[in-house]
Amino acid sequence: MNTENLSVEDFAAWAASELEKVDLYYGHGSQDAQDEALWLASFIADFDYGDFEDGWNKVLTADQVKLGRELVENRIKTKKPLAYLINQIWFAGHRFYVDERVLVPRSHLGEWIVDCFEPWVNISRVSSILDLCCGGGSIGISAALYFDNADVDLADLSKPALEVCQHNIEAYELTQRVKTIHSDLFNNVHNCYDLILCNPPYVSHVNMAKLPQEYRYEPEMALVAGVEGLDSIATILNHCAQHLNDSGSLILEAGTAAPALEAALDQVPLNWMMSASGESVVLVISREELIEYQTKIAKLGL
Repeated sequence: MNTENLSVEDFAAWAASELEKVDLYYGHGSQDAQDEALWLASFIADFDYGDFEDGWNKVLTADQVKLGRELVENRIKTKKPLAYLINQIWFAGHRFYVDERVLVPRSHLGEWIVDCFEPWVNISRVSSILDLCCGGGSIGISAALYFDNADVDLADLSKPALEVCQHNIEAYELTQRVKTIHSDLFNNVHNCYDLILCNPPYVSHVNMAKLPQEYRYEPEMALVAGVEGLDSIATILNHCAQHLNDSGSLILEAGTAAPALEAALDQVPLNWMMSASGESVVLVISREELIEYQTKIAKLGL
């Protein structure tokens, strides 16, 4: 690769060709080698990789090219997700700090946060939000940015994850509206909320063993949830109603555990939100529904 007068776009094309030569998994912020190469190139050039109008013709400096090559080599050698290599991820239109203390944000909830979950949620009735199993806080902080009149609590069992949360809270100057809670699910949560958002652990033991190398860099406690992936989800559904206000709702991502949850609650009319990719793994359920079907939901904990 000739490094003289190399544009961002040229570098991205080279990076994509290098990444395509090896067996890498994409899904921690990128869809494929080309998408990841564009993200990497925009990072070294210091502009928003979602902006396809400005920056791509910019000529890179020698130091920028050197950094880019090192990142490509490291990604190939280690198979570590790019987000960890650059300590950065874009989620719901915003940039967040990320490292190996937390999962790389990739929740389907990001699709609906930008529209404040309409039509499932009435934004005028939301003044308090809980991000349960918050990890690095991307879901809850994004919600605070779009629900700009709401107070948001971020709860997680992992103290290291909450440290990442605090970093991101301060980066967006949200310390007056966004707080962290150290809690094992609802154990240390004492308030009620208009909206609870949750992307809990939902990977079964069998599925965890099948995951690509990239997942081994993420905290296992944030991924694995028992034989069917329902351990955390069962506890959440059984105790959520008492932490919701009268018109409140829970929006929960069940991921690969969605079929098991559907089967376990086959007599409960579950409302699944369909993502842009056609997946239906995000459940929205109101406080009233949680109470109405409590007897059936309670069987999840048996």
